[in-house]
Amino acid sequence: MTWRERIAAARERGYFTFDDKFAAGSWNCCAVHEQHVMNPQVVVYALNSPVDHELHQLGDDEEGFCAAVRTGDIGRAECLLDAIEDRALQLKREHYRPQEA
Repeated sequence: MTWRERIAAARERGYFTFDDKFAAGSWNCCAVHEQHVMNPQVVVYALNSPVDHELHQLGDDEEGFCAAVRTGDIGRAECLLDAIEDRALQLKREHYRPQEA
């Protein structure tokens, strides 16, 4: 299940499940990792966490995606997921920018 689907399910039932909270708390299962799996050459990981500082902040357990899921803040989790996807898209555009002659 994608994080977009997890958030939709949480919104429908009114809360995140234990499994959602557990997954959000791991750099290997979180929303940032979902982007890494789709674009590993763009969303780069080192030592099991994202190299990009902005993605790291968006996903972290202090104020980021992990914290939003852990505290049950569905709206904030959705906004942070949007921001994570936007950042991954920005990195993809930068990565695939044609070389100037």
